[in-house]
Amino acid sequence: MKKLNLILILLLLSSIAMADQVDRILKHSSLGAVPNADLAKAIRKVSAKYGQNPDTVARIVMLESGGRANAFNKESSDYGIMQINKLTSKLYGIDLKCLHNWQCNLDAGVMILADLSRYSSFRPCSYNIGPRRPKAIRLIKCLKYEQKLASIN
Repeated sequence: MKKLNLILILLLLSSIAMADQVDRILKHSSLGAVPNADLAKAIRKVSAKYGQNPDTVARIVMLESGGRANAFNKESSDYGIMQINKLTSKLYGIDLKCLHNWQCNLDAGVMILADLSRYSSFRPCSYNIGPRRPKAIRLIKCLKYEQKLASIN
């Protein structure tokens, strides 16, 4: 009985720690970002829906857009909170209106992340550089992206 109680306490503490991690990551959000409480709740919900780690998703959100729903990269035509590219959205059948709605953009981005994670060569940088195994210059980009992700606490 004592072992069972200890296990339950450890599970509860680990789930609290996971929740605190997402909240802590989102504290670094940019000016004009989606409110942290709303974003944290949405990240947890969508991450669970697609079987992804909410901490990884929160870090990608912070790295890609700083949590800003209206983020836009003119050079790459990346849109929204997850910075989804127009070409990628077409590939996945994502409506352009979705790219401008932060909840839909988050859902679509995590769906893409889940799809990419099916590949044996998957690394967190795959969200940024694509599903191919990183070699040479792509490997350098990959490593830099993953270092940036890891530095977001």
